[in-house]
Amino acid sequence: MDAMASSGIVVDFSERKSSIWAQAQNLAWSRQGLVSEAMQSDLLSEVANLVEHPTPILGSFQEKFLRLPKEVLVTVMRKHQRYFPVEDEATGN
Repeated sequence: MDAMASSGIVVDFSERKSSIWAQAQNLAWSRQGLVSEAMQSDLLSEVANLVEHPTPILGSFQEKFLRLPKEVLVTVMRKHQRYFPVEDEATGN
């Protein structure tokens, strides 16, 4: 178990979920954003089951895609790409 921990592998599911959530929130906050609490339900569990070494990464895409309805963007992010949408903390968009 120590060899796994020293390699960054988080065996405990609850610990893995907590780590992913905390890291995702910290990355979002670094850009004055947030990850909606709604993402803690099924998406967080699914992502925690897909990874052994939780390492969230903050990405971006071209602003022109923000012309699409928020629901379309969030659905694609959650269902097809399995990542957490970061919303503007001030506006929720």
